[in-house]
Amino acid sequence: MKYVVGGVLVATALAGSGLAWSRYHSTEQALRRACVMAIEDTLLAPSTMQVREWSEMRVRAATEFEAIGPEPTRRQFGSLFQFTDAQYDFKDRKAAYEAGPPSVALVRVTYDSDNGYGTPVRGAARCTYMSDKIGSSDPVPYGAVKVESASDIERILGNAFPSGS
Repeated sequence: MKYVVGGVLVATALAGSGLAWSRYHSTEQALRRACVMAIEDTLLAPSTMQVREWSEMRVRAATEFEAIGPEPTRRQFGSLFQFTDAQYDFKDRKAAYEAGPPSVALVRVTYDSDNGYGTPVRGAARCTYMSDKIGSSDPVPYGAVKVESASDIERILGNAFPSGS
């Protein structure tokens, strides 16, 4: 009987985790959660993280470099076959970009967390997510969020993330 009860508990726990994702009804909420998860992975004491401030989500068209990346060069690859495959991938990405660039969603966050000595430290980060499905109810994959942190001196000087970015 213990095994049956344990199986029910596991099924309930898994069902509960699915419900947690379904409560994010917007891309902004899902992006914020994925951003927090990505930042927590870099912290020494992630359980102490407290978000202080969020910016509103901004959406813009991706630049050509963001969507396509740099053109591959022969020096980057060990074999001619790998280089040829990379060229085809690049051309496919370029054709997809020319058909319609994807969107980039951006949020900024300020947070507090303890460092390795237990001293609270304030951090700032910019989280971006590129997709064709921004604005849909699809969840934001945590691994697809790019996190850029601002150093303390940049934040103090007010240059952490210029308004145009």
